[in-house]
Amino acid sequence: MPGWVKLRSAEEKELLCAVSEGLLKVENNDVVILVATAEYPEEIDEALIKEIASNPKIVKYLDIPLQHVHNDILKSMNRRSSFEEICELFKFLRTEIPDISIRSTFICGFPGEQTKHFLTLKSFIEKQKLENVGFFAYSPEEGTVAALMKERISEKVTQHRLQKLAKCQQKVVRILNKRHVGKVYEVLIDDFCELDSKKNLLIYKGRTYFQTPEVDGVVYIESENELVIGEFYDVAITDFKDYDLRGEVAK
Repeated sequence: MPGWVKLRSAEEKELLCAVSEGLLKVENNDVVILVATAEYPEEIDEALIKEIASNPKIVKYLDIPLQHVHNDILKSMNRRSSFEEICELFKFLRTEIPDISIRSTFICGFPGEQTKHFLTLKSFIEKQKLENVGFFAYSPEEGTVAALMKERISEKVTQHRLQKLAKCQQKVVRILNKRHVGKVYEVLIDDFCELDSKKNLLIYKGRTYFQTPEVDGVVYIESENELVIGEFYDVAITDFKDYDLRGEVAK
């Protein structure tokens, strides 16, 4: 069984780079590291990016919780990265690791979020075309600076903006999923779903390297033969529906 390790701190990031040489000496494919995130994008430095790019034992996946991208809101959130720095980071990631999959989360309705702030975020989603995104409505937490801010955004406006962002991301996902059709990916089989009696095929559920458990989409695999849960198979992607891909075991 492969081992999945989530790295979420600067110390663990340094550990990843330190153990990479040892991982390369492992001859089988049972060791896989899933790189998630440090809490802030600026902690994803050039050394880490180079390590992800060059080490075949590290999954080409990064979870970077940006929360927002407009400089005014980032400052209010006490985030250190600027819009310009975030765009530069993403450009560097795509250049160094062309097949990188990026997940992020964004907060809508943060106190003081004006229309111009929201439109900057919406434009960012459209242009950057992130593979996986989560959107959340701002909720005040006791003891935080934001909870004391007076420029609250109404629930109606927040929900309206969330719906717009969700539709935006749905369009992005359709574009990205069309690119997957016809390609072959290594897929980890997670579960047996059902027997398609009409086609006389077994339906399994699995994940590629750009799909983390429970939060991202999945791959539904049709097979004439039984597949082994927990094993990897090369799967040819034939179609997609919403956030999920469909395919068959490559011949």
